[in-house]
Amino acid sequence: MAGPLEAIEAASLEKLGSIQEGVAGIAEVIEQMPDFPVEMRRFVELMRRGSYSGPLPPPEILEGYKAAYPDAPAIIFNELVEQGSHRRAIERMAINRQEGRADRGQIFALIIVVLVLAACVYLGLHHQPWVAGTLFGATLASIVGTFVYGSRRQVLDLGSKRRRLGTGDGPEGESDQAPSEPDSN
Repeated sequence: MAGPLEAIEAASLEKLGSIQEGVAGIAEVIEQMPDFPVEMRRFVELMRRGSYSGPLPPPEILEGYKAAYPDAPAIIFNELVEQGSHRRAIERMAINRQEGRADRGQIFALIIVVLVLAACVYLGLHHQPWVAGTLFGATLASIVGTFVYGSRRQVLDLGSKRRRLGTGDGPEGESDQAPSEPDSN
């Protein structure tokens, strides 16, 4: 008895065969129509040739490669593994650089705030309280604004990532989905 995966694979291959047959039939009809637009003829020709998407070609094409060159499937699989490792290494490097930029940004922001506060103290001690107060207020407003904007942006980014991953967890860790029934086993 075939399992569910084998049944799905068989059904998919059957549908693929019927789609290819349908495209071939359409192509034959179009060939008999001399005034059919050239762009549509090209499109149907591309459909007739077939295409696939994903990291690996379909098994039928792999078999064709194997018939031409016995080591071809192994080479294709090795290239796939190497490409995946390379992609993950690039992503890791990009994340590390982004974290470094964020850390440097925080350090520079701290330096700027300390310098502005020193300037405010200096101005306040030298009989310029309005200038010192204005400078301090503007600095404080920009720091609070940046913090609030960054925090809100982070919550929105995390929410979109959770939705993509299919978890219903909100920012406080609570699920926005109905609780599931406990197992009675």
